[in-house]
Amino acid sequence: MDEMRLGIFRGVLGLWKKWVKEVEAAITLSGAMGQEESRNLSENIQWSIKRIFEEGLFSSYKHFMRYRCVEGEFVIVPEQAKIVR
Repeated sequence: MDEMRLGIFRGVLGLWKKWVKEVEAAITLSGAMGQEESRNLSENIQWSIKRIFEEGLFSSYKHFMRYRCVEGEFVIVPEQAKIVR
């Protein structure tokens, strides 16, 4: 009886170890894919910022701290500037 239980235990333990290895591989693969996606996103953002500066633009905001962007130039909004002064 003990020999049978020991055999079953060894069989279950073998399956468990195999399953753990598969799960570890899946987690590693998922992490590598996430890391690559993060790197790719970072490169895209850096590229877009570089292009913006090359074009002479320094902000993509239309309304920025009591200023308004008009044809690529910041112009003070007088009624809002009173609040700042």
